[in-house]
Amino acid sequence: MHFKTIALVLAICTTLMELFPFSNAAVCKHCNTSNNECFVDTFGITYCNGVLVSYPEQLELTKYYVDTRCCAIGEGAFSENDFLQDVFIPDGVIVIGDNAFEGCSRLSTVHLPDSLLIIGSNAFTLCTLLEDIDLPLNLHSIGWQAFCDTWSLKEVAFPETLRFVGDEAFAYSGVKEVFVHSVYIQCGYDVFTPDSLKAGDNLMLHFREDVFSEEIGDVSAWIEEIQQVDGITVIFDIPAN
Repeated sequence: MHFKTIALVLAICTTLMELFPFSNAAVCKHCNTSNNECFVDTFGITYCNGVLVSYPEQLELTKYYVDTRCCAIGEGAFSENDFLQDVFIPDGVIVIGDNAFEGCSRLSTVHLPDSLLIIGSNAFTLCTLLEDIDLPLNLHSIGWQAFCDTWSLKEVAFPETLRFVGDEAFAYSGVKEVFVHSVYIQCGYDVFTPDSLKAGDNLMLHFREDVFSEEIGDVSAWIEEIQQVDGITVIFDIPAN
């Protein structure tokens, strides 16, 4: 083919690509854009601009590894799935949205990353088989009723970074022992409900030895409140930093 003809064909192709750009990504129904940040993985889980927005309610996986490009679990993303038992959330995720895992009846283990800052309201409500939750070291906030009705959960530790725990966050859970490492924390009402314990059981709350120091902390008002509640025992046995 003549050189000038080749140049002309290339010029036409370039112009057509500029006018009608090709994209491998389908148009996302959540944000109405086409980019590589929006995709559906091989299991049918939908991600939109780094947010896991939809996990099929009837998907029969028992274990799922959230995509490493994810930065947030969207509102209600996993809710009402009756098959999922074990979830691995990668480092880089900073938010678990409201109702994200609500009603996941078989969920027993969730692996949370150190990057996580916020657990939304009702995030794990009615996860009745959830047995273990390690709150990450950088966690800042737990929403209201976040772990309400987690009957199998027995122990939880609040990291030093935790600043807010919402109303009834652990109401009617199975929690019997709590380790509170934070001294700068605001708590809502009825965070724990000792009336949900079996007869004869006590809810044990462990606090730092120096929690009443004048130089640190603002948790004293909450401690004074819960000390008046039957069924809760407060102990100051966590070593000061």
